[in-house]
Amino acid sequence: NYLDFCLPNIISYPKGPTPAGYLNLPDKYWIKDGPIKNNNYYNKVLWSGTFTHKHRVTFIDFYKGIKDKRFDVKEFKVRVYKEKELDKSKIYYDYIDKISHSDFVYILRGDRYWTNSFHDIIRVGAIPIFLSSMNDMGWENIFHNVDDYFLRFDIATQNMADIHQEVIKVLSNSTQVLKMKQNIAKFYQLFFSHTGQFTWAEFVLSKMIEIYKNDFDIYKVDNKIVSKTLLEFKGLKNKL
Repeated sequence: NYLDFCLPNIISYPKGPTPAGYLNLPDKYWIKDGPIKNNNYYNKVLWSGTFTHKHRVTFIDFYKGIKDKRFDVKEFKVRVYKEKELDKSKIYYDYIDKISHSDFVYILRGDRYWTNSFHDIIRVGAIPIFLSSMNDMGWENIFHNVDDYFLRFDIATQNMADIHQEVIKVLSNSTQVLKMKQNIAKFYQLFFSHTGQFTWAEFVLSKMIEIYKNDFDIYKVDNKIVSKTLLEFKGLKNKL
């Protein structure tokens, strides 16, 4: 089961790219297309999505009242996965093109394991803004400073206006933005740019190795998917 390792102890299995079948694209399309360069500073923040839960309503309602051309935040009303007659590959590549001309992209589901958009965003070299992040994935195990790679907020406990101002503060520093985009590109190349069907598989495997090394004693192993063992697994000794 992709959710369990030894019940009741759960290892969440994060998703990789949006499945090819959803998009009418060939298998492993993300490998054939390769990483997409995003080396310029655009002074742009992107989000396109649908109303699916109360936090999205809060988010969208807030940006309806913001008149700032730097923020391209729009509701996406097409039911992509359910309307068979759509040219889904064109919709997808139009979205990827928008990401490649943006610096930051909001991910309203944060770094939860079911979020496909995370892979799309980092493959294009944009900087994810997690808006619903409990910070329990374990990124601190591989990054010296997680904030050099992502922006992380919790809309359930933070005011949307305050989050917006924090994003503006970083967006206004072009040097910092370009450095973060370089970090994201390196991160993708090291951990995701390979032919595996599910690009998170090695994260789970390294976690299982860590559990094995600790004699299956769950009290010696944290519950975060991103394991320090992953660095050794990738031939890296130190944090990024």
